[in-house]
Amino acid sequence: RFWFINKWQDVIIDDQLPTFDGQLLYLTPTSRNEYWLPLLQKAYAKFCGSYELSDRNTFAQCIKDLTGAPVETLLIQSQSSSTLLWRLTLALKTTTLITVSNIRPNTGTQVNKKGLLINHIYIVKKLFKVRDLTQNDILLVQLKNLWANITWTGEWSYQSSIWQSLSNEVQLELLRNHQTNTFWMSYNDFITSFTYINFIYLSEMNIFDDTYKNRLLWHMVYSQKLIFKIGFNAGGPPSVLDSFHVNPQLLLQAPNDTQIIIEINTAELNVIDCSIYRVPLNCVQSDIYRKEFFINQQQMIISSLNNDKNVLWHFMLPPGYYLLIPHHDRINIEGTYFIRLYSDRNVNIR
Repeated sequence: RFWFINKWQDVIIDDQLPTFDGQLLYLTPTSRNEYWLPLLQKAYAKFCGSYELSDRNTFAQCIKDLTGAPVETLLIQSQSSSTLLWRLTLALKTTTLITVSNIRPNTGTQVNKKGLLINHIYIVKKLFKVRDLTQNDILLVQLKNLWANITWTGEWSYQSSIWQSLSNEVQLELLRNHQTNTFWMSYNDFITSFTYINFIYLSEMNIFDDTYKNRLLWHMVYSQKLIFKIGFNAGGPPSVLDSFHVNPQLLLQAPNDTQIIIEINTAELNVIDCSIYRVPLNCVQSDIYRKEFFINQQQMIISSLNNDKNVLWHFMLPPGYYLLIPHHDRINIEGTYFIRLYSDRNVNIR
């Protein structure tokens, strides 16, 4: 089964696989007795419409289809070094799977001069700050490569002489549980060696082992179908003050500093957005917020307009009340959407 617009969709296949001259045309198992991977690929190709269409999907889309988990993809070069470090630090405290890749279209999977695979996925395992023997701080990133026979050969690889710049105690701590498919690199090498980073937000329905047992668990705190109709709730963007308040409204209470994931899925290609307003304590109410509230309040967070079928925003909210309003970029646009909210803390929504 695969995840499609807020629900699981079963796919039934037979056990026949496409071949040419006695060889499988697509994925080939390493063991002659293992066929679950090419069968899974066949099921996914049927889900997508064909093998060719399935090949066009990004890694993020494939992971979302397989797990149902929200996936956020960022271009590393579009983030400042400090912002990306902040995001990584937050993610490693929660049940978030982090992957990176160096994507170069139309080049296939190749090995660069420092042992990294092009168009290949690596998993980010840890961040670790060390101090060398000259008292300089160095930030290291540990990664995992599922292809254990090919590994990083740059600075902080296991053969690198730069390890001698650390005390024996620090070396022992970092290398104690050395595995052939994990390696370290500096944070500076990390941000220049990869082009894309994926944050895959795992909740109870996506976690099947104790890999993340000591981390904050993402909770799906809200899931609902949104139907925008002209004359009812298709109020348009905040600039249209006379009608903006008729859009769907969600009041959220965050008792602590809270990370929020807002995900909207649709089969349509309308431009969708989500505006967030801080609600003063003296304005908290159970009724719908009217035009007057938006005249006197400014958006706390202005998200970017997006016309993808899967839209996701990540926010860090301090304690307080917040009004979340999904809306289109124009008034009187109809559409059907599915919204999911995830939080790393207990929050109240009404």
